[in-house]
This record gives sequence, C-alpha cells and structure tokens, in this order.
Amino acid sequence: VIAGEMSSANSTLVADNKAPTVKTTTELTFTVKDAYGNPVTGMKPDAPVFSGAANTGSERPSAGNWTEKGNGVYVSTLTLGSAAGQLSVMPRVNGQNAVAQPLVLNVAGDASKAEIGDMTVKVNNQLANGQSANQITLTVVDSYGNPLQGQEVTLNLPQGVTSKTGNTVTTNAAGKADIELISTVAGELEIAAAVKNSQKTVTVKFNADASTGQANLQVDTAVQKVANGKDAFTLTATVEDKNGNPVPGSLVTFNLPRGVKPLTGDNVWVKANDEGKAELQVVSVTAGTYEITASAGNSQPSNTQTITFVADKATATVSGIEVMGNYALADGKAKQTYKVTVTDANNNLVKDSEVTLTASPASLNLEPNGTATTNEQGQAIFTATTTVAAIYTLKAQVSQTNGQVSTKTAESKFVADDKNAVLTASSDMQSLVADGKSTAKLEVTLMSANNPVGGNMWVDIQTPEGVTEKDYQFLPSKNDHFVSGKITRKFSTSKPGVYTFTFNALTYGGYEMKPVTVTITAVDADTAKDEEAMK
Repeated sequence: VIAGEMSSANSTLVADNKAPTVKTTTELTFTVKDAYGNPVTGMKPDAPVFSGAANTGSERPSAGNWTEKGNGVYVSTLTLGSAAGQLSVMPRVNGQNAVAQPLVLNVAGDASKAEIGDMTVKVNNQLANGQSANQITLTVVDSYGNPLQGQEVTLNLPQGVTSKTGNTVTTNAAGKADIELISTVAGELEIAAAVKNSQKTVTVKFNADASTGQANLQVDTAVQKVANGKDAFTLTATVEDKNGNPVPGSLVTFNLPRGVKPLTGDNVWVKANDEGKAELQVVSVTAGTYEITASAGNSQPSNTQTITFVADKATATVSGIEVMGNYALADGKAKQTYKVTVTDANNNLVKDSEVTLTASPASLNLEPNGTATTNEQGQAIFTATTTVAAIYTLKAQVSQTNGQVSTKTAESKFVADDKNAVLTASSDMQSLVADGKSTAKLEVTLMSANNPVGGNMWVDIQTPEGVTEKDYQFLPSKNDHFVSGKITRKFSTSKPGVYTFTFNALTYGGYEMKPVTVTITAVDADTAKDEEAMK
C-alpha cells in the first residue's frame, strides 16, 4: 500500500510524561498518518512550536531532531525550560501544523529545590491580647521562581506567639500560604518559616493592650523628704496590660491626696515612655504621711504607696511656751510643766529639735537642766520646782541650720505656801515711858519658809483698866495688808500699864493664822525719871 499525503486529522503527538518537571526531558512521539490511516514514512518534520506559560522564563523549552522509527512514527527529545505551567507543543511539517490539537503538558516546578521566595506581612500592629491576629503571606518557589503547590512549611514562633493555622502550613496552587498569628507578648517579634533547606524570617509587631493597662506604683523612700514645697519624692508608675506587657504611651493618672501636689504645675496626668513608665515628682508643705495610687487604661487603682514628709528643721521656730501648773507652791516639791512647741516656716510641728530653756531669776530648778528634744508633737517638755516664790521669765531657744536662732519668752509664777504660813510679831522694846512721845516699833511678818505671804492683818489691843483709845496711838491703823510679808506699826501712850497686842492674819488663800501676842509695859513718866536718877 502506498501511503498518501499526511493527514493532520489522523496524525498524533504524545509525550511519555504529561506532567514533567522543569529542566527535565521527556520523549515526544509523533505518529504521522494519511487520510486513510496509513503510516506516512520518509517525513522530515519541522521543529515543534511551543506556547503557554511554560514557554516563558529565562530558559525556554527545546526539542531535538526528529528520528523516524518506522511505520510513520517519529521521536524527539523535549527538554523543558525553566518556567512551570502549561506547555502547548505543536508539531510542524513543511511549516504547517501537523496535528489537529497541540499536545498540552502541565510542567511542574522543581519541588526538590523548594525555597521561600517571598514572605510579607499583610496585617500588622494587632493587640497582644491572644485574640487579634497579624497575618503573614508566603510563597514557596523553586530555584527558577516557579510557585510550588502542596509544600509543607514549618513555622518557628517566639514565645507567646501562636499560629491559628497551625505550626505547619501547606501551599496552595499558587504556591502561597496565609498564616494568622496571635500573641500574648507585645513587641517586634521575629517569625521564621522553613521549607526543605530554605528558611526566611519576617518581623511582626504586636502592641500592648492599653485598655487593660494596670498601673503598678513605686516610690523611692530611702531618703526622707522635707515639707518645704521643694524637696520632692519621685513617683514611678509602670503600666502593663493583662498579659504583663509594658504599655508605652499610656496616660497615667496619679491620685494625689490633699496636701500633696506636683513639683511643677498642677498636671497629674503623665504619658508613659517606651518602657511603659511614667514619673511624677511631688512635694508638700504639710508634714505627714500620705497614701498615693495611680491608674491607667483599665481605670483600676494601683497598689498603694505611702510617703512621709517631715517638718523643716532648717526653719525651726519656737512658736509657743505653755505653762502648766502655774501658781504652783514654792515648796520645792510642787512642779510646773513647760511645753515648748517648735514649728517650721509652714507651721509643721518639728520633731527631734534641740530646745534650750533658761529661767530668770536663776532659783528655778529645771529638769532637764539645759536642753530637751522635741517629741512627735513638736514639744520639748521641761519641769521645774523651787523654794523661792517669784515671777520667773522663761526663755526658750532653738537653733536653725543657717546659724540663726529663734527665741520666745513666757512668765511663770511660783507662790508661797500660805496654808503653812507662820505669823510672827515683835517689838523693838519691852517697855516705854508713858509720856505720849516714846515710841515702840512693832513688826508683824507672815512667811512660809523664806517666802512672804499675802494676806490681811488686824490687831486686838488689851489696855490697862481705864485706858481708852484716846490715851494711846497705834499707827497707822489696826488693819492692813501685808506687803512682802511684813507690816510695821508704831505704838505710844500717855497712860502707864501693861498693853497686850494680839495680832491676827488671814491669808489671801483663805487660811487663818494662829494669833500671836506682844506685850509692852508703859511706865509712868515720873517713875521713869526717878529710876533714871537712881542709876
């Protein structure tokens, strides 16, 4: 049978591998038949024509020369190019298409050379709350850049980060895999992905959850601060979200009690730095202990910190001297108490300040004798006794750090013990001439120990029979007040006889004294002359 001309409708082209890999070879078999199905031999086919995605790339597919194997069968070796995808192969004879439909091959990428070609962050800056997800997209390709489907990619995740799509993902037909990441750790975190011997990293950022920001307050109280409006405590609030992440930029409110204020201005709101820390310096002019808290995003107060401002010794001033037990008895036993109060320039009570107390006259016995230290109430306490009734001037003094001193004075009074006072009376002569001219001086005293006692005196005078008040003089009066514990009277008479003076006294404290008497004998003037002459 002699074959006719080639029929493209009856001729076929097949490959021994319909899904080859890039840069591999496969054998093409071109069977040529005429219109009646008879093999056509002796043909010289042209090089096939290629089209499709697999005919792109840096290296194109090519075919070797056709070799006739007999019975109208021609073979050629097809070498695939570097691009994956569909490849249409059309055999040609005499410049014309030699088959009705081209051979279509699905050229695959080279999975043995899989690598991560691209890894990008699609969604970023989500909250580190374990719910909001950042998203990464990666593409797995071969060494020629062809996407590879079905490749398993292993993720290496830092602590606190979890993949919602699992730690191993598989690429789709486009060689891509989408990865959703959640985290409880804030910050810029490195995510690593690996396929075969290839690895790539990308950085994602999770932000702290400011809505759950909780402030933790710290205060350095190693050095005490003075309530002078200048010496400041530094408050440090660290803001962390519910997962312990610092919250930069969080607005912190420092809750200050009355009496405490910022060192500068009045603003108690401070923005946290990159470490989630906010600082505020606070001062006071009122000494005392204060409780302070801070709050941030969740509006819940922090732990409570206590700060103490102390009075300013540099401006210590004696503000008062309180005399307790004034008008105490000058009996050497009864005590007066003196409370010397020391305050600073802002009227704060000053503790542990040395106070010196002196008294004038010096007969006051002070305890302690010299200095005393102020207590928690800013008071230095002294006691005093004496046996000398007097008005005493107390002088308290405290030194300031600038070398100046502050002083203040007060008066205290010790009085005589009139309950135990003693009334005495005496005359400078036992007898006198009853001539109306001779005068006896009588002295009455009212004393307690060595202290004069105040009171009233009156005298009863017992005269000789027949003598009336017109016959003698008792000057200036029979009643009087003691001055410095003493009263002096003068007595004269023109009538002889024995005169008895009974002195009575009532102290100002209401104590009546035991009466005392003085007797004076008045001698007749003539008798006195005779006696004088006889001498």
